[in-house]
Amino acid sequence: MARIAQATPNSTAGAGLRTFFRIMEEWGVPEPTRIKLLAVPRTTYYRWKRDPSQARLSQDTVERLS
Repeated sequence: MARIAQATPNSTAGAGLRTFFRIMEEWGVPEPTRIKLLAVPRTTYYRWKRDPSQARLSQDTVERLS
């Protein structure tokens, strides 16, 4: 049976992404590495960075953030 990924609500996604971006900035992690850690296309990464509250995260991405 196929498993359907559920998107995480915006408030949780936004908080997780804001924290991720803040930590990555403090640690000096380069953006190409951040994109690889999130496993998303560059355009998605920059869209999320611009407005994290609008992101819809898959369960896989939520696990990567945790």
